Amino acid sequence: MKVVITFVCIAAFLSVALGWTSLEEVPVNSEYCESTDPSIGKVKVGESRSATGCVRINCSPGLIELAGCGVASVEKPCYMGEEDLSKPYPDCCPQPVCP
Repeated sequence: MKVVITFVCIAAFLSVALGWTSLEEVPVNSEYCESTDPSIGKVKVGESRSATGCVRINCSPGLIELAGCGVASVEKPCYMGEEDLSKPYPDCCPQPVCP
């Protein structure tokens, strides 16, 4: 039974690690990217930072990449923990907890 629980927890962890990504094309500028989303605003080229929630923003000339947590479920007695917004992405993503 421990092997099954361990396998489920590892599978859930991998699901969380393989989250979502989004790309936004922006006007090419050698200094910054400016998103149409006001919550992102301007980001310096080469900068990687956190956004509202557990999201990472990367800026390269002409492109903003967003990455966030995936969705996972686990079987009892395991459960998914909460986001920890005090940590940077991806450490802020919910993790499986198995008692």
